[in-house]
Amino acid sequence: MDAPPAVELAWIRGAGAESCIDEGELASKVQATIGHPVVPVPALANAAAPAEASPLRLEGEVRPLGRGWIAVVEVRAAGPSLRREVALDAPDCRQFDEGLVLVVALLTEAVLPTAPRLTLTLPSPSPRASVGIGPDLSVALGMLPGVAVGFGLATEAALPPIWHLTAWTHAWPISSAALDGTSVGRVTAWTLGAGLCIGPAERAPRAFFGCAGASGGVVFATGVGLSANYTSLNPYVQGELRGGFRLRLAGPFYVRLEVGAGLPIPESYEIIDTKGNHRVVFQTAPVVGLGRFAVEFRAP
Repeated sequence: MDAPPAVELAWIRGAGAESCIDEGELASKVQATIGHPVVPVPALANAAAPAEASPLRLEGEVRPLGRGWIAVVEVRAAGPSLRREVALDAPDCRQFDEGLVLVVALLTEAVLPTAPRLTLTLPSPSPRASVGIGPDLSVALGMLPGVAVGFGLATEAALPPIWHLTAWTHAWPISSAALDGTSVGRVTAWTLGAGLCIGPAERAPRAFFGCAGASGGVVFATGVGLSANYTSLNPYVQGELRGGFRLRLAGPFYVRLEVGAGLPIPESYEIIDTKGNHRVVFQTAPVVGLGRFAVEFRAP
């Protein structure tokens, strides 16, 4: 007796669902579940094939739906086709994997003329670590003259169930402070920092969190408008406490907003004028107000 033909699988990941299970992995898992050959085929080629070209073929698509996902699976065989829709209300499309394998396997079993026993092995769900990275805009009041704005990059590793390790770096463009009627002091800085945060570690659509950490770097103070320009370089160190809110925009993209306070080691930034006198350009505030806004990409 000839062996039964393989099941053909045409699987489409719609726009925004690129992170979902692909046709090769889905076919492999369904085959392992039902014990019957399952072969992935290109969706366009499959759609163009006549119905009698294969006695059994599966067609399916997964795409975003609101804050989650929806999959449509259809089995075409000699008899009436079977169609099912499955929805998942979760931000991570890979949480859909086991459910999709089960649905496709059950539909295939329903139309196979002689189907072996269906065997399912479902792993225990466990939280997964994720990593986020993206551009970061920081605002500080009391760190440099006026309202200082820093541009940089922030990254984070979320470790289930609640811990996050985070790091950041910023370049702070020129801030000016008046020295007298004819000269000014200009201050620029570069900082980097790291911290530990607490909050939900899974890729939830929205979440609050809190962080404690520290930043350090260098501050450059320059006198401008004197007969010669003089520059000093000073270290900068501060502890930080922040609270924040994260919101998923679409797929793996999030926005993050944080507010908090920095406690700097007191520092005065000086220049030396043409007469050799030390001139204070700026002195840090006892408490620095902090605000941060970031767009981040998170995976897996």
